[in-house]
Amino acid sequence: MARLKVRYLASKRLADGTKAYYWNCRRALALGLQPSVALGTDLSLAMLKAEELNRTFDAVRRPTEVALDPGTLRWLMRKVETTEDYLERPSKTQKEITQAFNFLRGPYSKKCADDHKHRGFADFPINDITGEAVKKLHKTLAAEHSLDVAARTCKWLRWLFNQAKSMKALAGENPMDGMKIKKPPPRQIYWFEEEVTAAIAKAKEMGLPSIGVAIRLAFDTGQREGDVLRMTWTQYDEGEILVKQSKTDAVVRMPALPELVSALAETPRAGVQIVISEGTKRPYKQFHFVHRVAEVIEAAGLKGKTFGDLRRSAVVRLAQSGCTIPEIASITGHSYARCEQILQVYLPRTTPMARAAIQKVLAARVQGEK
Repeated sequence: MARLKVRYLASKRLADGTKAYYWNCRRALALGLQPSVALGTDLSLAMLKAEELNRTFDAVRRPTEVALDPGTLRWLMRKVETTEDYLERPSKTQKEITQAFNFLRGPYSKKCADDHKHRGFADFPINDITGEAVKKLHKTLAAEHSLDVAARTCKWLRWLFNQAKSMKALAGENPMDGMKIKKPPPRQIYWFEEEVTAAIAKAKEMGLPSIGVAIRLAFDTGQREGDVLRMTWTQYDEGEILVKQSKTDAVVRMPALPELVSALAETPRAGVQIVISEGTKRPYKQFHFVHRVAEVIEAAGLKGKTFGDLRRSAVVRLAQSGCTIPEIASITGHSYARCEQILQVYLPRTTPMARAAIQKVLAARVQGEK
């Protein structure tokens, strides 16, 4: 279904060749609204109807609140939450932004206020916020919550200032430009093949083969948790996996490894999605899935591992197999820079790898002499 410029407006070519238009917004269902509405075949009318549906969706999603003082950080957050840049982001990213905004609005942010005129950090005029004030906020959040919460909140605060600049609401430069925010150290954990095999075997033993299939899919394809859970049987054909990554919209077709082919051959086609809960006979909700995975990991004696580690582990395994960073990125959907960061932390520098590198140089030299 093709996407058009109006938010949530899509088109589809019918069997008779006519192009029909639809309003598709899966987030509307949770608000009690119809997630898909047919808008007819007239593009102009469809666009008007889609805009009207967007206004209804936005009004239900974020009801009108009391007026805010223009120019404050609280005002800016409200403003940004209605922009397409925010609304078109994946739901997981929106959730992360909302959590950061809630921390910025939180009552403990009063400790970051310099005087009694401001109730808290969110009530500062954005043009009065200095780098020192941000550092104070970071320190407070790290002390009262965690370094991870502090780093994530400041990450989206930096984004907020950039949004304000693009709106011409910020008079000067972003006060966080050039500022280094202390982050927690990266996780030093990744899965080995034998651990994946053990977890899959334990999942079957526990009557949760769907969890085993999800683990195999994540380890062999390097996809995000959400993309694994959304993966449908139509994406698997003749030993190949077709993946559309949720964050980048990149479409990749890759051969499935023999272990994955075997796992999928044993998996009943119980629904549209590949990973179907044995309990509900429906696709997993994230909360339910995370807890089931944790149960399997603990039962398999792999405490400390998480499902999210599988994606990183796929990068390491591909690199250890001799894949280049562009080749790895084409499979997992990571940026080149992110692949490089992962390998800097996890990939060991070994004698066999050094020897393999020199052999490649020699092979290229021989090829060039022919």
